[in-house]
Amino acid sequence: MPYMPNLFAISVTVYFSFRYNSMAYLSLSFRCLFFLVSVLLFIYNSWYSFANVFLWLLNILQWITMSFLYITAFYFTTSQF
Repeated sequence: MPYMPNLFAISVTVYFSFRYNSMAYLSLSFRCLFFLVSVLLFIYNSWYSFANVFLWLLNILQWITMSFLYITAFYFTTSQF
């Protein structure tokens, strides 16, 4: 269940990154919003399962990695070479 909002957040982030380059940070805030939704869903649905805790920790790692990639992509697409 924690992966469902993140798939939508990835699509929103990719859409905003390619459509409006200057709004990449706004799309990161969208991603943070859906990450908080996934945290609430985790607390509501999966607090008793160790396997879901492991998936949730992987989800946090994926969120950090993708956010780093989006920030670096935003930096390289807006910097003047």
